Amino acid sequence: MMSYIFNLADHLMVSLNICGSTPLRTDIIQANIVTLFSMVYGILIDTPVSYYRSFVIEEKWGHNKMTMDTFVKDLVKSTLLMVFFQGILYALILWLVSVSGDNLVFYLSIAMISFILLAQIIIPIFIMPMFYEMTDLKEGSLKTAIYKEAEKA
Repeated sequence: MMSYIFNLADHLMVSLNICGSTPLRTDIIQANIVTLFSMVYGILIDTPVSYYRSFVIEEKWGHNKMTMDTFVKDLVKSTLLMVFFQGILYALILWLVSVSGDNLVFYLSIAMISFILLAQIIIPIFIMPMFYEMTDLKEGSLKTAIYKEAEKA
């Protein structure tokens, strides 16, 4: 399937004349087009399964609190975030491959560790609030028990 997607991306780039001015730019463009095609394919396969899980199985057992509006908004937001971060990550990886030479593994390791550490900062501050409502825990026995456990540490 992936070879078909790569060939489709290649034909699309040639027919639309969107090849980059350098081989690196062409590779970055092609990687992002392949990512978009793969994502669309994944969404077409995964969305009916997710819909069934949320609105049939979880609804049957009374666990579903999601509306169709929330389902669609979350799907769009997660897809846009994936396109954004994968585009940046693929461009970074391809650039490192083109410039790092014999030190490729070292530079890729540093880049991935940096990306993971940056994600640890970005996810709770910017991304999670897009999908969840963050509120303080109300006063009560649960909050008291959590603070007591935290004091032990």
